Amino acid sequence: MRGVSLVSVFFIGLSFFSFYRCAKQDVVAEAVRGAHLLLNTSDCQSALNVLQTIGHQPRNASYLLALSSAYACKASFSLSRLIATDLLEASSPTPLGGLTKFSTSTMEFPEDVGFVGIQQAIDTLLFAGGIEETNNPTSLLRAQYFSKSDLDLLESQLFFLIMAQLGRYMRFYGNGNAQGVKGRCFVSYENLPLTVGDLNLMLQSSGGACTGAPATGHAALGSGADNTVNASRLCYGVMLVNNFKELAPKVLSAYAGDTVSNLSTFSTITQVVDTAISTATSGLYDMTTVSGVLGHKRCLNNIEAISNDTRSLQIFSAFYLESLFQ
Repeated sequence: MRGVSLVSVFFIGLSFFSFYRCAKQDVVAEAVRGAHLLLNTSDCQSALNVLQTIGHQPRNASYLLALSSAYACKASFSLSRLIATDLLEASSPTPLGGLTKFSTSTMEFPEDVGFVGIQQAIDTLLFAGGIEETNNPTSLLRAQYFSKSDLDLLESQLFFLIMAQLGRYMRFYGNGNAQGVKGRCFVSYENLPLTVGDLNLMLQSSGGACTGAPATGHAALGSGADNTVNASRLCYGVMLVNNFKELAPKVLSAYAGDTVSNLSTFSTITQVVDTAISTATSGLYDMTTVSGVLGHKRCLNNIEAISNDTRSLQIFSAFYLESLFQ
């Protein structure tokens, strides 16, 4: 008799759990539907409120896509506009100067509301699955929590947000103009020794606007020579470039056209830069602090762990950002 009672209790509990789970899924699905209706009317904050009211759902792809869209909406970012209009600008000037011509690429100061909003949208998808901010949010790690179809949707939206944010970052700190041409160096670099020559010699031969010796960069990124480099702001550049590197081959393979063809050359360019950095810094600097680092907080933690030595950040910026935006 007692055994039967325990079995009954077990099945009652199981039934209750199944009912609760289904009810919760219905609540999430309804919130996502409501948020999309609000986003269609550009009521960004109300959409965000609806989603935040039910609590964060780190492993629900539909919820994360809607939440990311709500943050992006507050930053005046429209995925449909980017695909229909902005992408037409992406292919010129190469390598990535075209990104700085996007409708979302203007800002007036480092903590611009648009930059912050798009970064929130990015981080929502970058750490999808509940990945900790101190971990490296690779595509392989996200794949542990989502089906392939859901992961493809998450990473497609993430890639387009990265494109927009990288364009904004490069235009502001590189003093880009309306034609997608850089106006100055990103950083006032310290003239760091390399295995062959030094950083100034490398910049002089790199082409584009940053060929001065010493380089004169954006005041908000600081000066290597004066030890005033802003590690936090440079770490945004690191994570944006590294995520673009990781996602571009995967996402662009699903698309076709001249724009995609031109952007695909990015992989070739980055391979050349990877080799150049490895050769130039061999035995001199630990580039693992920034190489392949996909999260802003992880980048900052790495720099803090080496007593805030910003030389790896300067080298990354000099080789990557100065090459990709000329």
